[in-house]
Amino acid sequence: MADGMTVKLSGASKLARRLAALERNAGRTILSRATAAGAEVIRQEAVRLAPRSARKGVHAADHIKRRRVKASRSRAEFAIGYDKKKAWYLRFLELGTKFISAQPHLRPALDTKKNEATREVGRELKRGIDAARKKA
Repeated sequence: MADGMTVKLSGASKLARRLAALERNAGRTILSRATAAGAEVIRQEAVRLAPRSARKGVHAADHIKRRRVKASRSRAEFAIGYDKKKAWYLRFLELGTKFISAQPHLRPALDTKKNEATREVGRELKRGIDAARKKA
């Protein structure tokens, strides 16, 4: 999914130490779920902004996906973009060519929803940490 954007959450050392203190794999799971929730906010906005064809059938929005790129106890990274095997050509809509003007939707989605995505990551981190503490 190289033709998209990447959402990275690198844990501050204090957060990483606290997550490491939780159950062995809980820190990684909590961080990954929280980052996925933030990435989903941006993905949904990209779907909303994606151009629609006048024809019935599949649209660009149907190919906008998020997937985990990396996950560790102190870092989680998700990519938001197109399925490069099925919809590789959609990058031309985002960036434009000399024949068609750009119809950006991935970058504007990030620009408009980055604060909301950050808040969602924080909420999910709190939820996950609270749940792990109750289990411990």
